[in-house]
Amino acid sequence: MSYQAVQWALDEAPMLRTKAGLPDTTARAVLVARAERADE
Repeated sequence: MSYQAVQWALDEAPMLRTKAGLPDTTARAVLVARAERADE
């Protein structure tokens, strides 16, 4: 697990928006899940 990748995904990655203008939490969850599998 890359703690740097997870930290970036949670704190610094731009938040995508849905068509309604709401934060896309599904996209964020997928990004965090991928970051958890990343190598250093």
